[in-house]
Amino acid sequence: MIPRMHEMDTPQTRGEFEHRFHKLKAMLAQNKIHGLAMMADSFLNLRLLPNKRLDLLSIDESARLQANMMSQMERFKELMLPPEPQPTEPAEPAEPQPSKPRTS
Repeated sequence: MIPRMHEMDTPQTRGEFEHRFHKLKAMLAQNKIHGLAMMADSFLNLRLLPNKRLDLLSIDESARLQANMMSQMERFKELMLPPEPQPTEPAEPAEPQPSKPRTS
């Protein structure tokens, strides 16, 4: 069964927002995301402030949507994974069977 997404998981703080862009940059560097050639300008225009934080004024809508969508799809993928099996109690060790005498 496919879980339903009811709302977009939007960042609540600037730190979360920047974290999404750093994750997106890492995924692009590792070639885990393809087909973003048409959005290259959006990512090339991103600027850093002197304190190495993202300049929020340089982020356009397409870059913001891509970062949020990537985060949402990771969350969706986690929902799609089957649940991990619960650890079971170890079974009682089997009692050794008496050995049968060999007949030749």
